[in-house]
Amino acid sequence: MTRIEDIAKEAGVSAATVSRVLNNTARVAPETRKAVLQASRKLGRVLDQKATKKRVLVICLPSGQDLLEPLAQAAETLNMSLLFKVTCTPNLTVEEIAYDGSFDGVILVDSVINQEEMSRLQQHVPVVECRNYNSVKPEVSVLTDDFAMGYDMTTHLIETGKTNISYVHFSKIIMELPHAVERYRGYRSALLEHGLEPSTEYRLDMDNTVRKILSDADKEWNALLFAAPVAEMQVIFSSLSADNHNIPNKLALAVLDDGAISVHNDITAIQHPMEAIARNSLFMLDRLRDGRLMLQESMQLRLKPRLVIRSSTVASR
Repeated sequence: MTRIEDIAKEAGVSAATVSRVLNNTARVAPETRKAVLQASRKLGRVLDQKATKKRVLVICLPSGQDLLEPLAQAAETLNMSLLFKVTCTPNLTVEEIAYDGSFDGVILVDSVINQEEMSRLQQHVPVVECRNYNSVKPEVSVLTDDFAMGYDMTTHLIETGKTNISYVHFSKIIMELPHAVERYRGYRSALLEHGLEPSTEYRLDMDNTVRKILSDADKEWNALLFAAPVAEMQVIFSSLSADNHNIPNKLALAVLDDGAISVHNDITAIQHPMEAIARNSLFMLDRLRDGRLMLQESMQLRLKPRLVIRSSTVASR
């Protein structure tokens, strides 16, 4: 049987360090832990899976909390222990992340770090980002195919007879983010493919936008497509349902993301492939940690979203 002393000699560390790594009883630098595990495998040591359970720090914005449960479930199958940290700060520093060498990897959900801090963090620990919603470009990230979100939804609306589709944007700043640009590109591509021109477009950060949408509801378009669920949706849907603003039979309501608002109002929506995002994020982090995926093999995995058809786009509604 391979002794701890043999592993220590192979890895170039002390026997005490090997013991700490194998039993996960104290903090060990990521580089040292990696060297010990590689030496152990090379010498044929069968490790105690429970003792070598990987520890992963998961940091997310409130918008990313829908991924926490899928991540927790996926971690159970990959022998990982997750520590969750939810923050409202969109640009954390490495110090605020509090990475201290005690974690084997970091998962960032919905982007919580800028490019400079990302580079600093990657010098110490493997990082995988879920649903990268800003311009930060980590070597490895997993996200929904936002182009497909816009394209698939618009195609569905067109195929159900909605050829006059109004697109509801957010503020100018949000519209310029990569995921928003991709969703809009998908929307425009589907229209172009079917020989259609864009209808009226609305910006929710402009004055009187909700009032304008309500006044136009029965005359300028037959489908209203939101870029993502927002609080204004509830105001619009409630107003359209009021006695003086009945929802026209021809009007289809859709949103390029699923959530409580769309479910409550029975709105056709697009769902992120939560389980697949979580599973692939942790799997790639595991490969990075064990050296089976190198940083120079930079990749961005885009997963197909799922169209959820509800009564809001049914022609007979």
